[in-house]
Amino acid sequence: MNRQVFKPNMVLTLGLPLVFCGGFLVFYFQSDMPAWALLLVGVITFIIVVSSLKTKLIIEENILRYEKVFGWDEVSLDKVSQIIMREVETIVEKDPSSSRDRQRKDFDMQGHRVNEERQVEKIIYVLDESGRTYFSFPARMIGLRNRTRFKEVIHGVNPNIEVF
Repeated sequence: MNRQVFKPNMVLTLGLPLVFCGGFLVFYFQSDMPAWALLLVGVITFIIVVSSLKTKLIIEENILRYEKVFGWDEVSLDKVSQIIMREVETIVEKDPSSSRDRQRKDFDMQGHRVNEERQVEKIIYVLDESGRTYFSFPARMIGLRNRTRFKEVIHGVNPNIEVF
């Protein structure tokens, strides 16, 4: 079987940091900011771009491998019984304030905290027969256009795997 590689949308993962860096360059030359700020933004943009290029999902022979910046996770597709997608919800603070403001709790009429925000992220889990997770990865790794190709490749290796 040929090697199949799935990457997130490169326009978003590479384009947005580069547009941000370009916008900061315009702002830098129109104001009197120190030179270290330009270096800092350049280093941060470089780290984001390198991590975006390094992160990928590879299916080769009967191995599913998720490569990240510092390492990888892999599993034989013979051991996998399900690949499922779930939405994971987290509650985060909108803007951390000073310690004086953190002591005062802001609530609305229903008793919910005003400074909290709900975030939802889609995660794909690779499971065995007992439901144990081998590893997980963000669903953006397999875009909408590539989902059918992903299912076909997985079923080509092991047709018993339940995908999504």
